[in-house]
Amino acid sequence: MDGIVLLSSYAGIYLGDPRFEPVMAELNARSAFVFVHPAEVAPDNRPELPFPAFYQEYPFETTRAATVLMASGTLDRYPNIRFSLAHAGGCLPFLSGRLRAPRAAIPAAPDVSVFASDTALASFHYDTSLSDSPAAMRSVVEVAPVEKMLFGTDWPFSSLVYRAATTDDPAPGLGEVFDTEQRYRIERLNALEQLPRLARALG
Repeated sequence: MDGIVLLSSYAGIYLGDPRFEPVMAELNARSAFVFVHPAEVAPDNRPELPFPAFYQEYPFETTRAATVLMASGTLDRYPNIRFSLAHAGGCLPFLSGRLRAPRAAIPAAPDVSVFASDTALASFHYDTSLSDSPAAMRSVVEVAPVEKMLFGTDWPFSSLVYRAATTDDPAPGLGEVFDTEQRYRIERLNALEQLPRLARALG
């Protein structure tokens, strides 16, 4: 396989929880590429809002999963796993400063020195699906190099809510932040480097 997809949580249990240790060990042994997509939030755990969960709750789901992966030490124990976060990492880049807070500042935090580090934040891959706005992309650039950014569309779901339905450019916001060479890397080269079998198939 070129990689696998994991949801941010299963039955309310987030990636990084000790119960996923056997899975993480196997993925690490295979140097797996793992795409993390937000899970559907259970109705009894979701606030009553006048719009669908994917508007706000999905990015929060991804943020929770990534934060638990860091705080639990999963990234340190299994450095061969290449995690790619949907939707520009949810709120992770925006909250990066808060997540770097030392444990002493958060008495109820897990027994770790910090939730996040520059190294941990930069270890994730971040895709552009439904997140190509300049504000979102500039946030990602603050925590990870361009080489860690991957093109994503969320098609066909994005056609319901996204401006790509009315333009020939599926990610027009990228052009406002990145030059042509950087955009080509994000839209093609980075993925081919992570998926060598695909690269060979495409020649």
